[in-house]
Amino acid sequence: MKYTKKHGKPSKKKDSNTFDSESEGFFHKMRFMFICPLGHKHHLILLFYFITISLLEFAAYTIKGVFSIAAAWLWILGGIVTFFSVALFFVSSVKQDFLNKKILSLCAILLVIIYLLTLPGNINMTEINPDAAQQAAAGLESFGSIDFNYTEKAFLGYPSRQYIIAALPAFLFGRSITTLHMGFALPFIFGIMLLYCALRKWAEKLNIETSLAVLPIYVLFVFPFVTEYYVNFEQAIFPIALTMMAIGFFLLFILQPNIINILGLAWVCCLFSNSYTPGLASLGLMVVFIGIIIYLYIKKTKSIPLSAEAPIITAKSLILVEVNVISFFIATLFASRSDRITEIRPVKNVVLFSGKSIYDFLLDENAAFFGMLGIFIIIYIVASITFRLKTRDFLISLWVMGVFIASNLLSGYTSYQPAWIMQRALVVIPVIVVEVSLLLFEKISTRKLKVGKEWIVIIALSFSLAGLNNFKQINQSFTYFNHVQPMKYMIRDLDETAKSNELNSMSRFNIVLYIQTIL
Repeated sequence: MKYTKKHGKPSKKKDSNTFDSESEGFFHKMRFMFICPLGHKHHLILLFYFITISLLEFAAYTIKGVFSIAAAWLWILGGIVTFFSVALFFVSSVKQDFLNKKILSLCAILLVIIYLLTLPGNINMTEINPDAAQQAAAGLESFGSIDFNYTEKAFLGYPSRQYIIAALPAFLFGRSITTLHMGFALPFIFGIMLLYCALRKWAEKLNIETSLAVLPIYVLFVFPFVTEYYVNFEQAIFPIALTMMAIGFFLLFILQPNIINILGLAWVCCLFSNSYTPGLASLGLMVVFIGIIIYLYIKKTKSIPLSAEAPIITAKSLILVEVNVISFFIATLFASRSDRITEIRPVKNVVLFSGKSIYDFLLDENAAFFGMLGIFIIIYIVASITFRLKTRDFLISLWVMGVFIASNLLSGYTSYQPAWIMQRALVVIPVIVVEVSLLLFEKISTRKLKVGKEWIVIIALSFSLAGLNNFKQINQSFTYFNHVQPMKYMIRDLDETAKSNELNSMSRFNIVLYIQTIL
């Protein structure tokens, strides 16, 4: 508030950071509460919220009934807030790029999003995965239950909750090939959007060219397994999509500790426990790194006046997130998880098997997990584990190798071909890409290097050409679908025939196939 010279009393003129309850209205006050720095009042709200949903989660699995209904609706509300926040962050970033005439980054990120949105329904470039159809069907069945089958199991015993997201487009817009694909594409696209926003904010904080934030996004598609499993449109894409969102909220929270970032981080990390099993690897990584941030905030309080309560409140809020996330995982154990997280393959020598697992992921030619970037990943891992980089890089590299070993060692449901094994480790790719990008951002900032936009354009074009090439080499790793390629065209024809005969999605009919091969 500003004071007048005449009376020395507060004038009606508002400071830019002050919201007048009479003039701004409910929406603006709520917006301010979500985006303003954490205070004591916010911590009390978070304390009540996280304790409530954590207890509800246990009650939902053990008592069910009204507790399962309440937990399900709270979870759905949290999901709406989370995805809506991502959309707002992305629109805000695009708006800033437009207003600041950052045409390069604006066009680059929009081209990625638009291209990804053109692939669902385009079966010349994508698949109709039979497993995905069952997963989406399980999600559609959940909409017929008052608690959305919140604590139940579905496809192969995996948690039913993730399939609600997969089935949402089909539930809203009807069953079709496009809505089937969209259910798996949209979480990945939202992950890309949030990751870009976080990296852009990080570049802004380091006072470097914000257009650099598009390069990590483009490099993701240089990895053949990312493009392979995106166009497969199946649950294998969920862990990497959630990992990108978790990283995004984590980085944004470090820069701006506020309610919306902490709620988004918690919701995504909780979903790791109820999605495809590789998400548990990302859950473990996030728990460790959130713990490190808590430690750093607590350490910071020892060197500041007691009146400066912000770091203490932030640390307490993050502790609530840790408790909430761990509670959600423990709750799944009450239901006796069916994804065999404790079953391992019979091996004679665990040490030799572990070494071979790491070797296969880094150097196997039959299913090149890192593709042309393999040599750079090897250099990064070697530099990290020999303490040539930061402590966080050492931890990340240990985690990456642990994921490689666990992916190969755990039994799971699938055959033991490389593509099935390696897709379990997709979560390591965004983690490595983001960390290497942050290292480069910091190096550019400390040395005050000027990166010309022409170089950004050249690098982005190189990455995009490599990515487009990967998208066009369908099933280069997931070779099983090479044998069932004709079926997706038959399904498309069936879909078109059903519509022309005015059959709806619930109609029953017979179909007779005459083929000359068992494939």
